[in-house]
Amino acid sequence: MAMYTNVKIDDHSIKLILDSSLADSIITKQFMDQLGYRIVYAVSTRIIMANRATKTSISKIDNLSFEVNMNTIQNRDTYSPKDTFNLTLQGALVGLGFGSIVAIVRNKAALDKVNSLARTRQSIAHVASITTVFTATTCVTANIRETDDWINKAFGGFVAGLIPGLRAQSFPLLIGGSVFLGICMGTYDYTGGVFGLLRGKTEEEKNAWRRRLVRTPPIEK
Repeated sequence: MAMYTNVKIDDHSIKLILDSSLADSIITKQFMDQLGYRIVYAVSTRIIMANRATKTSISKIDNLSFEVNMNTIQNRDTYSPKDTFNLTLQGALVGLGFGSIVAIVRNKAALDKVNSLARTRQSIAHVASITTVFTATTCVTANIRETDDWINKAFGGFVAGLIPGLRAQSFPLLIGGSVFLGICMGTYDYTGGVFGLLRGKTEEEKNAWRRRLVRTPPIEK
């Protein structure tokens, strides 16, 4: 304490102390201002980047929607009419084949072997009429709508499902058969066929896939 007794505090010393305190306060204020500016800049930069990313995502979604709509329009514009006569004939031939199988099974399971010929005719005519009506209705509906989708198959199944009820002269079977077959055929085509393998494919790709199923592999010599 004695060494500080001779220290004189004059007006100049007080001015120096006040100037140093003022300088410290100015430096602190500038630092705080810069820190605040940096925080505001960082936050505003993040907001701008988030807005840009959101706009980019929205533009990508809009472009994707536009491409999907354009593909749909192009598919509708490039619809090729179905050959109703040839396809109906093919459906009839398929019905004859399945009807023959059904007739064989019925004759084997029947106890009465006398009326086997009548059962054979009934089975073949019944199955062939269903496949023929289904194919013809599907083709006509597709040509009218100019679109090949699951709605055509559902409507074809609905019409073809009326045949068992008309044949049995049963109103419950008429309604039940048409609704059941319409739902089955529409769902089958909507889900892409066998295990969804044909979903999203064009008609050419579907035909190529079907041809590969029946293609005979080459015999190695």
